[in-house]
Amino acid sequence: MSAILKWVAGIAAGVIIGVSVFLLTRLGGKFNPAHPPTVKAELVLTDFHLSPDPIPIGGEAHVLVSVYNQGNTSASQCRIDLRRSCRGRTSEGAINDSLKSEEFGLPPSTSRTVDIRTVGYNGPCVAVFSAIVNCPNARSDSMTLKVRVAGR
Repeated sequence: MSAILKWVAGIAAGVIIGVSVFLLTRLGGKFNPAHPPTVKAELVLTDFHLSPDPIPIGGEAHVLVSVYNQGNTSASQCRIDLRRSCRGRTSEGAINDSLKSEEFGLPPSTSRTVDIRTVGYNGPCVAVFSAIVNCPNARSDSMTLKVRVAGR
């Protein structure tokens, strides 16, 4: 009878060890923890509008940028970086700079429109605006728009 008990004990030990190794090393087990998916906000620019078009020399332009969060978490500490360049026939109207919006946050499945006012158009040119939304915890997006700066 002891031979049968040894045989059953050997089978039981093999099964117990096999099950233990499987449970400890499978995804989510003690030695192979499951990593949660990266949670990130995903911002997209849904509208980019400038008025007036054309911009008058010496005038002010309003740039409206609409942002939508299609991610699964809130975006925080976001800013719109508005890069603009304006090159004309002379250096009188040349501009190459960057403006930043106020900081804002955006919960999931919501949108926000940011108004950025720009000045400093001294001569005729073709102004190129690039809007880039940046947040430390989000994927970014960008859009580009061309507008004329013309005399009155």
